[in-house]
Amino acid sequence: MRKNYLLLVVCIFTFFSLASCKGRDFDKNFECGVIETRGDKNKTIITFYNEDNHIVNIKKLDYGDSSDYFQNAKIDNDNLIMIPRGLFKKKDLGKLINLNLNSGEIIEYKTGILAPVSFSFDSNNYYVSNTFNGVSTLTQISKDKQKTNTLNLKDEFIESINNYEKNDESKVILFTATINNDLYNKSYMYILSNNLEIEEKIDTTEYGFSRHKSIVIDSSIYFLNSTDKFDNFNNIIGIYNFQSKDFSKIVTKENKLGDVAYYKNNLYVTHTDLVDGSGSKVSIIDIKNGSIKEISTESPSIQIEIKNDILYIFSGETISKYLLSLNKVEKLEEVNIRSQTEEQFYPSSFFVN
Repeated sequence: MRKNYLLLVVCIFTFFSLASCKGRDFDKNFECGVIETRGDKNKTIITFYNEDNHIVNIKKLDYGDSSDYFQNAKIDNDNLIMIPRGLFKKKDLGKLINLNLNSGEIIEYKTGILAPVSFSFDSNNYYVSNTFNGVSTLTQISKDKQKTNTLNLKDEFIESINNYEKNDESKVILFTATINNDLYNKSYMYILSNNLEIEEKIDTTEYGFSRHKSIVIDSSIYFLNSTDKFDNFNNIIGIYNFQSKDFSKIVTKENKLGDVAYYKNNLYVTHTDLVDGSGSKVSIIDIKNGSIKEISTESPSIQIEIKNDILYIFSGETISKYLLSLNKVEKLEEVNIRSQTEEQFYPSSFFVN
């Protein structure tokens, strides 16, 4: 009898301990997260840090090659969205992953796309793209999984996707390029309906190529043209206004346009080569008057996020935090964020809660 009683106590204790752990897994008590992944195995680790830079959660996923420097992981209504490609030699997972940051539940969306390059989302849909055998495919998947749609573009490479939503208007934006004899030829911006019908195809060659990062602010989209047609570094930020249908541009002092964020009328643009990590400056651009000032960072600015007056800079090895004020940018701290695992993971992206 005593033996059975002790066994019951142990079982009850274990149950509540596990339940407690489960409840803490995604209690939103974290400031930022770092994604580390592998390409030789279907493995990914997401490490969550609190404001004191302590690890509060670690989530292990059975997906390889998840996210990268060119395609930031993104948060959509308490869900972390990313595209894992799988094993390097296959890249055949064909999925978009939705990780709920409250419950830890994972929802998989089958895209039917191998080796995806870019993704985006609007209020109702996810969008994923790739290019294979000279044909680019854009797939639209409704968040309730009830609807899919596809657009194919021949002889064009989809560089990235974005979305414009205002009032009842919803558009899908594609940045594409054509390549001839291993050199860039033409670049375009497509404006699609939310049914993937082509409404406009606009030649944007004069602004540049390699438009991996863009941001929508009010009625305009700002797109970073990282290279010119000869694959040299570029310093042109293109601007398109959806209401007036006019183009304009911002020319920065530095090239190597890497990532972009927006905060309080200022555009923050990094100047880091996303391939080799060289470059450690950030341009702060007042979009009202066009003035530009620069700050130098001690570490490469691979990806950036801004929240609650804090600029977060992800270098792949560290996260640096800067306090933003009207008159200055003050560095608060730099934190080493590599996991202590002995396995060969590499950092691919980060996100801020």
